[in-house]
Amino acid sequence: MNATLPARVSALRIKLGQLKDLSSKASEASDLSSLRTDLEQPVQTLAMLVKRQREFEDLGVPTSAPESLGKLRSRAASVRERFRAERTSVTLKKGQAWKAMLAETATATVDVEKSLITAWKEFRSAIFAGDTPAKISGTLAGTQGNIDALDAYRATYDAFNRQFLTLPSDGAVVTRARDLAAELMLIAGRFDYNVEPDVKAFLAAVQAGGAPLSLLTPEVWKWLKDGEGMDAYRVRAAETQ
Repeated sequence: MNATLPARVSALRIKLGQLKDLSSKASEASDLSSLRTDLEQPVQTLAMLVKRQREFEDLGVPTSAPESLGKLRSRAASVRERFRAERTSVTLKKGQAWKAMLAETATATVDVEKSLITAWKEFRSAIFAGDTPAKISGTLAGTQGNIDALDAYRATYDAFNRQFLTLPSDGAVVTRARDLAAELMLIAGRFDYNVEPDVKAFLAAVQAGGAPLSLLTPEVWKWLKDGEGMDAYRVRAAETQ
């Protein structure tokens, strides 16, 4: 019996070693799962926004990628390379790289969402830069034709603005916004402005998508100054093909 004791002790030692290995592997698996959970939701949110950014581009709504997104990509590539070299949770948690990546993910998410909002607002200005119904009403002659046109313009303008209260959910919203912008330009062509000829030409051009600088005659300048309208218009470079 004593002769078998060393063998039993040896077997027990091996068994304990195996249990230790299993325990270590279970602990490692738990640590990796916890890290994965920390990253899962933030990454899903960011991925959804980046997907929408690509959809914007496909729909003809120009966007720009924030600097923080490029910074995050570099950080993620660095963390990934370190983990490939040594696939342990300790590798991921070593130093500040993991915490920094989580923080940069949050920053990039906010920045991408802001860039989408900005892009959508700029798209609005690009497809229609005409005046508000309130501003137009003060320059129109009091004819029945103008009253009818202004009513149609106001209803279409309100519908156009509603498209931009939130980010578009699909391409149909972008198409609808473009259609309403075109409709506003057509309605604006029906207006009979109760102003001097040069001012009428300027206002008609603004409603049609933009007035060239050549229409800013002394008469127009005077009308803008007298009506305190100098800050109501903005110079914007024309798009070139």
